[in-house]
Amino acid sequence: MDSTPSQPLTTVNPRGPTLALPAKQRWLRRSSWAIFTLWLLLQLAAMVFINGAGASLVDFAAYERAAQALESQRSPYGDAAATQAIWRSFHAREQALLLAPDQPARVALIAGYAQPLQQPGPYLYPPSLALFVGFFGVTGVGFGALSLLALAIFGWLWLESTRRHPAWLLLIVGSVEVTSTLHGGNVELLLLTLTLGSAWLLWQRHGLAAAPLLAVIFLIKPFYILFFSAFAALQLGARADRAQTFRTLIAAGAGSLALIGLEMLHWGAALRGQTIDYFRHAFDYQWFALPVSEQTPMSVWNRTPLQALVSAGVALNVAQWLAVIGWAVCLLVTLWLCRGRPLTFPLVFALALCLLYLGRPIGWTLLYLDLVILTVCWPALAPRHRYVLLGVTIGVLLSRWWAFGLTAQGQGMPLMTLQQPQFPWETLGLLVGGWLLLLAQPQLKRLSTAD
Repeated sequence: MDSTPSQPLTTVNPRGPTLALPAKQRWLRRSSWAIFTLWLLLQLAAMVFINGAGASLVDFAAYERAAQALESQRSPYGDAAATQAIWRSFHAREQALLLAPDQPARVALIAGYAQPLQQPGPYLYPPSLALFVGFFGVTGVGFGALSLLALAIFGWLWLESTRRHPAWLLLIVGSVEVTSTLHGGNVELLLLTLTLGSAWLLWQRHGLAAAPLLAVIFLIKPFYILFFSAFAALQLGARADRAQTFRTLIAAGAGSLALIGLEMLHWGAALRGQTIDYFRHAFDYQWFALPVSEQTPMSVWNRTPLQALVSAGVALNVAQWLAVIGWAVCLLVTLWLCRGRPLTFPLVFALALCLLYLGRPIGWTLLYLDLVILTVCWPALAPRHRYVLLGVTIGVLLSRWWAFGLTAQGQGMPLMTLQQPQFPWETLGLLVGGWLLLLAQPQLKRLSTAD
């Protein structure tokens, strides 16, 4: 990885004409982009092949099923008992695999399940996503292509914002979380790109331009308010012209609320009632309502502080409050340590992303967290610290591929993490550790002599 911020292909010599980058550097940059582009094309080809073989994108299938329910004037949420049956079926399949006496028995179970993870989970969002899928007739391949485009935009915009070398894109290429999210057809990749774009617009004080993006984000996953609450608070503290920044945030908030209100009117009274009732009893539809011993493998996949508390035996109603209070404390600590310091956009975005992952109730991936933290922290680290951090990152990436391999072999259903409910090391080590590392950035002396 690079030890210096990425630079344009030409540099300006203050004593003379513009000098081109050495040929080796240009070759490395172009090679990195070529690998990333080739990887994107391979993912698209794989999605087309899988779709042609009759398999569905499992997360997108839930959106599609909800769209079909809406077209039939039915609730996209079903009832809590049916949803709990889905979670119990996942647990039953995991237990059968774990109790199988040998590998041939596990292979037979996998064959009998006929792709056990292809059963879509319940629909967990406001109805706008399902309405979008149904209105435009979005297919799985089309949704996957849109996710690929969003992924490419995120990578490009993040590198432009941080001025880092495109070799950092290899963290995306090597991530099983990104690959699985793509092939699952999960909306998270789209949301993170919209989040980066809207945050950049807010930072540039284009509040009204950010409003439509914010409305889309909140209409799909309302808990992203955790990200933008943190981002707005940090932006207010970091910018000297607070009055103008405040006006930008007010314009963005008012504009997004107006658009959300119009969309909710479009739902109609019946669908609004169904949605409000669902969110009033949201946890009744989740595996959190099951006994702790029956929450696996969902409690393995879900790497959030709320899940860690529930898995430790804390009652759900108490765990919810503790998670909210913990997030608020983390936000206040962040604001206190960053007060009066000249923060950059990448650092503010990275802190807000960490706080989102720390506060959200459900998080089956930590998408882009390694890329964001490493590219922000890299210049301020001494060489030995860089090697350690990069080694830890590669180790975590490999551990997730190992978990994916165990799932493919029928060794339980860890999916994308070796974390266990009894020891949530990714939640405590990666999330909390990454947050603390970012907090050190405004206070660190530059340990590296490289600029």
